[in-house]
Amino acid sequence: MYQPDPLFKLTSKEKKLVKTLEDDYTREELLAKLKKDLQIAVEIELATLPIYLYTYYSINRQPNITAAKETDLNLFANKAGGIIMSVAVEEMLHMSLAANILFALGVKPKVYGKSPNFNSIPGGGTNLPFHKKKGPDKKPIDIKLEGFGLQSMWNFLEIEYPKEAKDKLKDNNWDTIGDFYSYIRAAICTKHITDDDFSGPAKFQISNDYYSQNCIDTIYPKSTYQASNVPGESESAAKTAVFPNSSDSHAGPVELIKVTNKYTAITAITTICDQGEGFAIGGKYKEEPTDDQSKTEDSHYYKFLLLQSQLEGYDPKHEAVAPHPKAPDPADRLITETELNFITYPYPENPFTSDYPENLHELSNLCNAIYQYMLLMTEATYTVSGVQQVELFNVGMHKAMIWVLDKLIQGMRTFTCEVKDKSGKDGKTTIECAMAPTFENIDIISNGQPAKLNVLSFFNAIKEKAAKESADEASKSSSYTNQLAMLNSHNMINRLNELPDIATIRQFDGKLEPVEVKHACMGLNACKGQGRSDHGFTNDCAGQGYCSTANVHSCHTLNDCKHQGGCGLYGTTEEQSNPGGNACRGHGSCATPINAERFATADGVERKSVWKMARHAFEERMNNEGKIFGNPPSEAYQDVNGENEMVGPSNKFLSDNGCYAACGSSGMSGGGSCS
Repeated sequence: MYQPDPLFKLTSKEKKLVKTLEDDYTREELLAKLKKDLQIAVEIELATLPIYLYTYYSINRQPNITAAKETDLNLFANKAGGIIMSVAVEEMLHMSLAANILFALGVKPKVYGKSPNFNSIPGGGTNLPFHKKKGPDKKPIDIKLEGFGLQSMWNFLEIEYPKEAKDKLKDNNWDTIGDFYSYIRAAICTKHITDDDFSGPAKFQISNDYYSQNCIDTIYPKSTYQASNVPGESESAAKTAVFPNSSDSHAGPVELIKVTNKYTAITAITTICDQGEGFAIGGKYKEEPTDDQSKTEDSHYYKFLLLQSQLEGYDPKHEAVAPHPKAPDPADRLITETELNFITYPYPENPFTSDYPENLHELSNLCNAIYQYMLLMTEATYTVSGVQQVELFNVGMHKAMIWVLDKLIQGMRTFTCEVKDKSGKDGKTTIECAMAPTFENIDIISNGQPAKLNVLSFFNAIKEKAAKESADEASKSSSYTNQLAMLNSHNMINRLNELPDIATIRQFDGKLEPVEVKHACMGLNACKGQGRSDHGFTNDCAGQGYCSTANVHSCHTLNDCKHQGGCGLYGTTEEQSNPGGNACRGHGSCATPINAERFATADGVERKSVWKMARHAFEERMNNEGKIFGNPPSEAYQDVNGENEMVGPSNKFLSDNGCYAACGSSGMSGGGSCS
């Protein structure tokens, strides 16, 4: 049963601040200030996303290192990526929570065009609100977009620096984001703010139905594993997987809470502080306990500190290290800068599109336009509800993040180019680098045509210039041709076309039911004759189908029909608990067909065999409908710990038969990565 989080209790400093705010502000003044501050909170959380994503994409989570002595380097690369993504996922949660509070107060949150300009400071970098450098100069810190390494981790520690319990809480002059959120908590707790103030309709807010704290990109292996082993076997991917985000590291009964009154607003703010942006943890400050009740998840700050302690050059006495919690000693095995070169791409510091060669400008602008379109879709989420909102999130936000932006950035980093050296190192004027996202606030709305068409225009420009290259026999350039080949390899134009058009989102008719129902994998067919006849296997009844008849798709939200959703690597607990049981298109939880090695990642079903859950759900459905069903073909059986178990088709079987796809940057899906 859910127990109230200990952080619900106001600290003595917050109690004093409540009294000060009640004395110094009228109700109208404080309410107006609270709305303004919550919009700033949304922008602060948004500002962290490019920073963390930039560093995340600089890491190669599956480097081509096979020597036994380098196994720990492979594991470290995966761990670094998983931890950074685990924080990024929670930052998305925090932005949504702050936005829900703001919307409940009657203000639609703004995120489009609100990302910081990462070259706003001479020499590169951007100031972040309410962050003051911890060094002697005490100036506001400037954060750069940087590839993974010692310096980027110092920046991360500055961003997540914990509020000290001894600090005096002030008004409008905060040193840390923790102070800022404590201020918001105190403001909400004043008598000036009432339950009636939170009247923005909850049905339009983003709900927990769209959030899962772990996925295939947050988890990472703690030791080597056998990709061919099914869940339950020793040395399987499921057995060694680390889930860095704890299921109870939030203040309320669910992570992404809808705000309807003061209590839920405080719950939402406390969750943000719980997970990383604020409270000092451990040490002598008893008022402020650890970040989650089971004490299984570290704060964002300490996650990064532990990760950095494995890098050569780590200094536990550095100015960016907080006095509490106590900094760990350097790890016994330190990753050197030379070794980092094996697992990272040479990302430049704070690139602008204009820094890249001209023939890469459209590709950079396409990436920026997609990111901005995702922010527009986030704003549009607060204008629709019900099935329209589900469609916007599953077919829009999830697909855009996992299958458009992610794959585009992975493809971009394979292009090398020279840019101006902004670091001032070695006196060089240019450096060779891998192409990285710039996260610029490119305008996709002011020219009078729909934003989606503006996004597509950058793809079309690359396509047109590639055609000119092919037609020009005298030209030896293949720049645009190579870009188009990369985009086509990820089916980019179809993915872009499939994104909801926010210009017409209010006219969406909500009709999601497919004409034809297909099944997600071997042994999940509901009728006779639904097996893969092209493999010479005709089943006599339900449950005997050979492979899947669904259109092969490799990730969450890409299914065409009901009962086509496959695995548990992406998606919410509800989705992952019912693989193959999705009600309509775009709501499937990951890839089909389902390989036997695959396991779920969501809270409550983590590490479970996905195919077994799918088969169990299928049998329950057949029994409820009074249908007779049989057992799947022999290929669904394997020797597991000495027993002949029904576990589903193996990755090898599916690959050999040409009907397989998988995804996940950690490579723990049983089928590697779908980069």
